[in-house]
Amino acid sequence: MLAFPSCIENYDCFIVGIYVSLFQFIGIGHTYWILITTVAILKPAYSITKQRNLLRLYGTIAGAVIAYGILHFVHINEVLFTILLLSMIMCFSFLKGRYFWAVLFMTIYVFLSFNFLSPGNIDVIFKDRIVDTIVAGVITSLVSYMVLPVWEHTQNLDLMKKSAETNLIYFQSVISKFLGESFDIEDYKVKRKNAIISLANLSDNFQRMISDPKNQQKKLEIVHQFVATSHLITAYTASLSQYVKDDEKYPEIDAEGWSKKIEAELQQVSNLLNGNKIDEVLKMDSRIEPEDSSLEDLILKRRTELIENESYDLRDPNKISHLTELKNIHDVLELIYDVAKEQRKVIEKYRNEAAAVGSTEVIPQQS
Repeated sequence: MLAFPSCIENYDCFIVGIYVSLFQFIGIGHTYWILITTVAILKPAYSITKQRNLLRLYGTIAGAVIAYGILHFVHINEVLFTILLLSMIMCFSFLKGRYFWAVLFMTIYVFLSFNFLSPGNIDVIFKDRIVDTIVAGVITSLVSYMVLPVWEHTQNLDLMKKSAETNLIYFQSVISKFLGESFDIEDYKVKRKNAIISLANLSDNFQRMISDPKNQQKKLEIVHQFVATSHLITAYTASLSQYVKDDEKYPEIDAEGWSKKIEAELQQVSNLLNGNKIDEVLKMDSRIEPEDSSLEDLILKRRTELIENESYDLRDPNKISHLTELKNIHDVLELIYDVAKEQRKVIEKYRNEAAAVGSTEVIPQQS
């Protein structure tokens, strides 16, 4: 999907770079560096291109300054050759994960290599390398902005759908243990991993969207709210999973009521994102009041015991621990529901605003 725009952008960068290199009056040497730099920097998404562009520029300038200092003060070829080899090793070691450092060491070994080939031309290399990098950066920035750019906001909806779906499945996997259903730990781990990966993809896309031009940061505030609520749902579900124990039961918790209530809210979020109609059953389930009355009775009884027996300690550690767990589970379930409800309101706002502007890239209206 991204290969076609990227291919066109590469051709355009090459064409512009070649034309710029033909302008002899500019006085740019080693003009092939412009073409090499555009290939290294240009990516399908504008935000990634912008980030690599800055890293390339900063790394080149830093590396050029360091290399200039090395060549100015060090004149022993054996030492220079050792630094060249170490720079090459460090460059290719950092190339995948630390682009700034990779470019810095790349610049050092390029300078040293040219110095061995043509000693004494360090000033020319210094000027050409920095000027060529700046020219290539300007070209890639213009091309990535003007020629079939891939804006991050166009991927928001699909990533939001995936996150909402995996969060729902993750919650269903955790709550199934409280419902007394069979619990497969390996299946649970897979669903947890899917939820975390979907959340990470959504968060990364949002972070990249912040780097896009202001006019391409569509529905930024609403998307930010959805990302925040997705993080909370995943985190609270993970907190709930801590109480999934083979040797511990919690009959005081109305797991069935909470399951229907929370799943109804999460399902409404998915339906809204997919443009599906929300039936009355889901709306009714989301208004269910779980009957955790036994839990409230236990808490009230414990308070009475503390008041009546405050002069001496008759506490049962096991009973207190179980009561604390019940209270924590109840609170976490309430938090998941509250956040899921807030997320539904966010998506309703997202859909309504999209319908108001008649956008074709966001949520379709319900039938």
